[in-house]
Amino acid sequence: MGNDFRETTGTTERVTELVAAFEDGRAGDAEFEALRELLATEDARDRDVAMSGIRSVGIVDEERTEAAVDVLLGHCFDQPRRVREPAAESLSDVGREQNPAVLRPAVDTLRERLHDAHESTRREALFALRELCKHHAELFVPLVDDLRVRLDDGEAWVREHTLAVLGEIAAERPEAITPPFDDFEACLDDDVPKVRSKAVLRLGSLAETHPDADRPSIDDFRACLGDDSWTVRSSAASALASLAETRPDAVRPVIDGILALLSPPAAFVGPGPRGEQTSITLALGRLGVTFPREAPRIASTLQSIFDEEGAGNTTFEPIYESITRELETIAQAHPEAVVPAIDDLTASLDASRIERRRSAARALTAVGRTHPDEVRPAVENLEARLEDEDPWVRMEATEALLALDVVDSETESAAEEICALFLAAADSQEAIDRFVAAEPTVGALVVTELRSRVGDMDSVDEKPSVAAAFRTISTIDDAYRYLSPISI
Repeated sequence: MGNDFRETTGTTERVTELVAAFEDGRAGDAEFEALRELLATEDARDRDVAMSGIRSVGIVDEERTEAAVDVLLGHCFDQPRRVREPAAESLSDVGREQNPAVLRPAVDTLRERLHDAHESTRREALFALRELCKHHAELFVPLVDDLRVRLDDGEAWVREHTLAVLGEIAAERPEAITPPFDDFEACLDDDVPKVRSKAVLRLGSLAETHPDADRPSIDDFRACLGDDSWTVRSSAASALASLAETRPDAVRPVIDGILALLSPPAAFVGPGPRGEQTSITLALGRLGVTFPREAPRIASTLQSIFDEEGAGNTTFEPIYESITRELETIAQAHPEAVVPAIDDLTASLDASRIERRRSAARALTAVGRTHPDEVRPAVENLEARLEDEDPWVRMEATEALLALDVVDSETESAAEEICALFLAAADSQEAIDRFVAAEPTVGALVVTELRSRVGDMDSVDEKPSVAAAFRTISTIDDAYRYLSPISI
């Protein structure tokens, strides 16, 4: 039947037809070879389609699972990353859908390649091992000693990713191996920041997996907060924030060291946005939730970044967005801690980045529920957001106004009537006309009410009506076209 496939045009069509033949039991060696040959194409998209086809055959045809594994394993080596990555992912998929034991020959081969004299081969083997380990950690317990050797590899990339694989095994199969505290602690002295960064993160994960262990020492994390690399410092902050949930008493004394990373603000902001800044602010947000007594000064330190000269410079907007988001995080748990930041949150309602405006509105809602008088000066700014380009900002601003109890009963009644009309008949011309003619506050209230119906378990039967209402509203205002009961 191989000739049938030569007449098919397009790689996608050919692969689809070939896979269907395997599913129906109509295909054999010739069809598998035809599928394998498609991997030789230079077109990346066609190659991905062919790779997916090999994966599917390995899953649906047990007689060819071994051959599929061999083909996929072969493409984990001597190929660009854009080929190796889907090959390793496909291998993992075959193991998930079939018995993971089908991957043992591949794992054995990768184990041998870990000790290859060529650096590139070791890298490629480790890349595939890491992908497989995400879902098949049980297969890698016998490789622990081999991996420990690679922590002394001359290539930093190998050391870094070996830490990741060992950490994955330790997390998924903690009972099967001796916790590699010594190995990870030794890597804290590595010459390469990325390796030290990975080591401190994995130490944190190891401590969470083994809460009764007296290791690692908090002093190790404290020392990493003073590392000369922002990458290591931010990783230490992240690890401590996670560790605080299981060892709060041990982490509390180190909060000062994390807060010091934001001082002086000019040094933290530096020349512009970096991923490390986001990691540190995220860690502080989590710590602010975990430690209620520390929340006010954590919020105050975050707020101090807004006072940095040049705070209106859009270059730094991603930093201010992350600060606003973590103030929101703290406000949701401890609103009183964020009261001093109300003015900055109000100013953030006019920010250029949508996510910052959303976070600011949500934070003001959280604070407004318990401290309405302090938030009421922001009413005018919140009302202006009812005409925001982003529907989520509109809805969050509406929630804030409702929390402040500044929406008059007449406006609420008008919104309720329009909402009822939409739910009764989504294409109601009266509902459409009234929605179009309504003031921004009324329109925002309608959408907010429909949104609340989705989250209300008593309104499950209304979901089809709500979905239909949103479809109608999106034809009126296309800003809402991405909203659906699933997304909200």
